[in-house]
Amino acid sequence: MSNEAMTTEELKAMEEAMAAFLEEFRNPSRCDGANLRAGVFPEKYHPVERDLKAGRFITTIYPEKETEKHIFLLHGGGFELEASMHCNVMMDLADRGFKVTAYDYPLAPEHQYKEINEAVYNAFKEFKTYYPDDKIALMGDSCGTSLSLTLMMRLRDEGDESRPKVAVWPSPAVDMAMDSPLMPMYEKNDPSLKLEVLYLCSERYAPERNWKDPLVSPYYAEDMSNLGDLFIYYSSVEVLRPDTEAFIKKVASFEGNTVKVHMCEGLFHDYVLQNELPESVYILDETAAFLNDRLD
Repeated sequence: MSNEAMTTEELKAMEEAMAAFLEEFRNPSRCDGANLRAGVFPEKYHPVERDLKAGRFITTIYPEKETEKHIFLLHGGGFELEASMHCNVMMDLADRGFKVTAYDYPLAPEHQYKEINEAVYNAFKEFKTYYPDDKIALMGDSCGTSLSLTLMMRLRDEGDESRPKVAVWPSPAVDMAMDSPLMPMYEKNDPSLKLEVLYLCSERYAPERNWKDPLVSPYYAEDMSNLGDLFIYYSSVEVLRPDTEAFIKKVASFEGNTVKVHMCEGLFHDYVLQNELPESVYILDETAAFLNDRLD
């Protein structure tokens, strides 16, 4: 629905919701990773929670049938917000036959990019010791794409032949500069995310404002080769569409990568988290098919 078609009451409600959303980023609430704790998941998923030497914890859930196909999830939220609806996506993927592990990584503004990325790296290394024989795929929505892409490139540079070579990236956020002149146009139609929020997240994540440092914004990495098979999906109207399409073009240009792309018409940033939507059911089915094909 366009702003022109909305009633005064609807516009006011949307403005109030966005104001509350921005306030959550200014003063992010903390509940010690409650939405990823093992106790959140029904017993049928046999949830296992592990404290890590790397800090924080991981939680793993299991499908009905035993499998070696395993998704390591890094949640979105602007590097600031704790996981919210990600437990639902984890269960949806487990219902489709995958083990799923989520890492409750340290967040900004208490922590910044160097510490956060180092924690992700160390957590993944420790996670692998628990599941040494599993076939791992990375998944990261929004800023989780940035963290998982940085992890993939670091493992590749270290010559780790057992590294994940499959990744799923919903609504990627990989460029903290966010200076595309097209973004304000898309912002008008994205009901879920505004540039003011994105700029605040960039400043909290990298206070030095070195946003084109590849460790801050992996989009600027000189070498994206040999990452593997990648599945990127996003919305036609989300504010990050220009950056996402630039990223797709760049990563697809390197040898050793295949890139599957799906653009959903008319929805919003990170729509997969609204798992009751028909479009989200469809994209989760596509994700499962992609992973089953690549992890066999």
